[in-house]
Amino acid sequence: MPNRLFIVLTALLVAGAAQAAGSGSDDRISRLLVARGSDVPDYWGKDYVLPEDQCVPAKPGLALSALANAAFGTPHQKLVSVVAVLKSREQADAYYVHVVRRIGACMRRIVKRFSSFVSAVEPFRPRRYGERSSAARVRFSYRQNPRNRADWVVVRAGRLCSLTSQRSAA
Repeated sequence: MPNRLFIVLTALLVAGAAQAAGSGSDDRISRLLVARGSDVPDYWGKDYVLPEDQCVPAKPGLALSALANAAFGTPHQKLVSVVAVLKSREQADAYYVHVVRRIGACMRRIVKRFSSFVSAVEPFRPRRYGERSSAARVRFSYRQNPRNRADWVVVRAGRLCSLTSQRSAA
């Protein structure tokens, strides 16, 4: 199962999305819902490398009205949070499908750069979050730490689409 912090952040995002629907600017909503330093342990530093962003490129024909992202971690753990607000629920749904179709292969490419072994993508059923949610994992190893995994959850709630991923020792 994914780390408790990972589950809590995903649940908070969906709860926040329900409250934020129709209120405030889209930029403000995306910034409020992306993970913050107060959401992770004190010893985790802010990380500016967001390779997961490469996994969720813009989809032609869809207009993002806001995008916020953040990353935190240590040398052996990382949490990445990306929140996109789209112009309509229909566009958010199309973007959700776009991200879900691409994220698995992209996460494998990310961890393959520094790993000696990378498993196939292993979908798992998260609790139901938002109107649509999908989750999966890739297991990987490298010399200093042979048992690791990257878990991710993609959620659509209203006009919001969120990707939360965590890489850590298994």
